[in-house]
Amino acid sequence: MKPSSPSPFFSAEQFLSAREVFLHRDCMSRLNEWIEAKGYCTRGVTICELSNLIGTNRTTLSQFINQVYQLSFRDWINHFRCNEAIRRWEEQPNLTVYEVADLCGFSSRKYFDLVFSYCKGMSPSKFRKSNMRVHVCVSAAKGE
Repeated sequence: MKPSSPSPFFSAEQFLSAREVFLHRDCMSRLNEWIEAKGYCTRGVTICELSNLIGTNRTTLSQFINQVYQLSFRDWINHFRCNEAIRRWEEQPNLTVYEVADLCGFSSRKYFDLVFSYCKGMSPSKFRKSNMRVHVCVSAAKGE
């Protein structure tokens, strides 16, 4: 019987020490809790505040976000905020752009416009208008 040759493919965990694997899982678990609690909607949240909250340091958290999400901290936060804005408009299409920007943690309407346009390829106003048309059509079809 021929001995099996080692696989040329390795999981990421095979390259990490046991300590790194534990820290990676612990960091991911705490970040997921923070994300589920919508901590990203907190205005002015910083990487230092978040790293303290989840029990790590700024550098480790930054490296973790860069490796796992391939985004900078700021882009990572903005990604969640833009998706939250879309979710809010899907649930409450009558919310204004200003209201959604505020609810999602953006410091200003102008910054929200800039970030949303970059992330989603259209301005929040344009997205809201198109979403309102869809909502009206769906409501009419349901007889609401």
